[in-house]
Amino acid sequence: MSLLKRLLEIDHIKVRMTSLKSMVGLNEAWRRMSVRIPKRKSNLTSTHLMCKK
Repeated sequence: MSLLKRLLEIDHIKVRMTSLKSMVGLNEAWRRMSVRIPKRKSNLTSTHLMCKK
């Protein structure tokens, strides 16, 4: 029983570590996206203005 508990704890720690890594990865991806988005938005607005003209 104690062995099973220990294994579960180890598994839980592994899951926590992977979730932390994925969170960091998501943050990195979000940072890149947020860096890209303003450029896209400005491009869209400029093309929209060009279309209006």
